[in-house]
Order: sequence, then C-alpha cells, then structure tokens
Amino acid sequence: MSLKTVDSLTALSPGCDLWIVAEAQHSRWARKLDWYLNFQIQRAGLHKSRELSPEIQKVIQDCEVELPEIGTFRSAPLMIASENLLPNSKTIVVPQIQDAAGWVEACFKIWDDLGRPLTRVFLPDEMKAEAFNRAWAVKGANVELVD
Repeated sequence: MSLKTVDSLTALSPGCDLWIVAEAQHSRWARKLDWYLNFQIQRAGLHKSRELSPEIQKVIQDCEVELPEIGTFRSAPLMIASENLLPNSKTIVVPQIQDAAGWVEACFKIWDDLGRPLTRVFLPDEMKAEAFNRAWAVKGANVELVD
C-alpha cells in the first residue's frame, strides 16, 4: 500500500489518469480545476432537464404508456472527460457525504469500478490527509493525495 502526498506546486502536473475532487463548495481545488474545465462543474450543478411539452404528455397519456421516472442525480458523481483541458483523462467530482469515511468509500468504489487507474485525490477542504489515510489504508490501494 502506498499513499503519496503531492504538494500544491505539482498538484496539476501529469502523472495520473484519474483525478478525484470534492464538490466546489467543499473544495478550493474543485474551484481551481473548474476554471481549466471551462466551468463544467458549475454548469452541471445548475443544469435542469427539460420538461415534456403538453402535447407529448397528452400523447403519452392517450396511449397509456408509462414512462420511467427520471429524477435528478445531484448526489451522483460527475465525470468529466478532461484530456484536452488538463494533464489527465478523467476528472470526477464526488459529492460530499456525511463523514470522511463515507466520502473515501465513494472514491474507492469509483476507482475500483474504473479498473484502478493511477489516481490523484484532491481532498475536501475540511478533510485532513490523516483521515483519508486511515480510511484508504484498509483498502490497500495506491493513490496520490493533494491536501
């Protein structure tokens, strides 16, 4: 198991395929990365899906078709293809969860589901590296941390 801490001077340098960051209201790094990502993080938070027109709703009702419920995914992670904007290929914004261990668990699940790529984790402002280390050490995985 290896956790490497990266300082703020080299945090935006190449070396990891996947970058994980907390939501902008919990992370100064997310706000900084959002600039380079052309404000995709901010725009995703403001996005609202279009409503079906009354004509379409009437056709659906007349045909007795049931549409699946499509809710908002505010609590779902946001993946941004960032290969042309940052020195990585994917940036993932993981929503804040009640406690540090929950946020780390969400990060681990994403990392594991993506095939365990080289990863740099930008910690939320209120999370200390020691808290992340304790929760991640159980997993035995290699990542870089930016505090």
